[in-house]
Amino acid sequence: TCALPISWCQQPRPWLRGRNREQMNSRSASVAASVSWKGRVNAWDGALLIPKGIFFFLNVLLYTTYTYQAEYLQEVWDLKITHFGYIASIPSISFFCAIFWSALAQRTHRYRTIVVAVSLAYSSTFVLLHLLSPFLKEWPGRFYLVMAAFGLMSVLSSALFPLIDHKIYVKLSQDRRFSSRLFGNQRLWGTVGQGVGGLVAGMAINAFGFTSLFVISAVCCSVLVVLVSVGITNDNDRGPAGLKEADKLESAKTVSRHSQVLKLMTSAKFILFLLVVLIAGYSRAVVGNLLVLYLGGYFHVDRQYSGLLMLVRTVPEILCFYYSRWFLEHFGVNWMLFIAQMAGLVRVGAYGWLPASAKWMLFMIESLRGVNNAFMMAAGVRLAHDLAPQDGQTVAQGFFHGILGNLTTGIAGILTSVLSSILSASHPELSETQKITVIFRWSALASNVGLVVFLAFYATVRGSQPRLKLATVA
Repeated sequence: TCALPISWCQQPRPWLRGRNREQMNSRSASVAASVSWKGRVNAWDGALLIPKGIFFFLNVLLYTTYTYQAEYLQEVWDLKITHFGYIASIPSISFFCAIFWSALAQRTHRYRTIVVAVSLAYSSTFVLLHLLSPFLKEWPGRFYLVMAAFGLMSVLSSALFPLIDHKIYVKLSQDRRFSSRLFGNQRLWGTVGQGVGGLVAGMAINAFGFTSLFVISAVCCSVLVVLVSVGITNDNDRGPAGLKEADKLESAKTVSRHSQVLKLMTSAKFILFLLVVLIAGYSRAVVGNLLVLYLGGYFHVDRQYSGLLMLVRTVPEILCFYYSRWFLEHFGVNWMLFIAQMAGLVRVGAYGWLPASAKWMLFMIESLRGVNNAFMMAAGVRLAHDLAPQDGQTVAQGFFHGILGNLTTGIAGILTSVLSSILSASHPELSETQKITVIFRWSALASNVGLVVFLAFYATVRGSQPRLKLATVA
């Protein structure tokens, strides 16, 4: 606070000349920007409530839709597993859409506008689809309507994580009050949102039906829009003064980026790494697509029990994320990737061969999902960084996240439809739940190929990787 009168502070001071005046103007602009952030978002100070809230409600919004998607399509729209497999394959296009949204935001600098508009459009599409269900449930073309709606939702949702991650990471990195190492602590609240959202949605569906799922979606979207509106800016991250220079550098680096993509795609180490991620991600995605439907049909558990499983599996995931530095130090990045792969393989195999009477083991099996996700993210991000040339590290991260988060889900959906069609033709006596059991068993056997690919990858990179810089691990 200034102890002098405001009128005196506002008077022109002609004795400021040259560099002194420039320094004071620069300092005033910096203080003004800081005050602007504090005036709009006091919660960025201290506990960082705004970024935590953004990740929490974003994950509740997206994962409650994803978790109960198969059951919703079966009960409300009367669709079969074959239909659902094709619908679940749609996220594969998000691999390309995420690149489009990122390029659009980088060019227009409208990060907040894009995130708010996309969030509202996503939730509105979901709610509108449910409002139309009583009138179109018996319509012969309902499958194409549902597929188009979920396709639009997939295109829209592909913008959220890349843009939000970027803006929050940049804010933490550039603001002197924070540090980029705090980013992982904010991301953890997304995991909490997945567990809490799954449990609350399961309880609400049990009590009030699937309409409650759309109420949750609307509420979470409203809260997310408010948090994003006050916590994310449309301003260029480097400031107005550096805008022209940034545009010049951007155009100068275009050719370099193209050459780095070619280097990545011709690197044996990087290709083997992506194959490991692809196979490990498939074993996780095929279970995620069908889990709630399978739990109800095979183990005869209600949605509240399924939601509790979603919450329990977040505990080992949070612990593994929190102690990821210790795991990197004692196991190494390669063996962390192997552990993530094995956890996913054992999980899908357990669901394929576990007897229905062993319901008590479900919590142990779902704990493997937390280990799989935490270890895959901690090791995968590091390996994508280390295996790429310096100018291609951003591209490498895009490939890693796109394959793990989107492409594997699409491949799992396509293979689910194909296997379901084959089983329907060869064994028409099988129920939908029995088909899922066979799909899980085939997926577990196919995932063993990933172990062979990992051994080839390990043999290729062993002895050639740089030592871990543990101080950089958040």
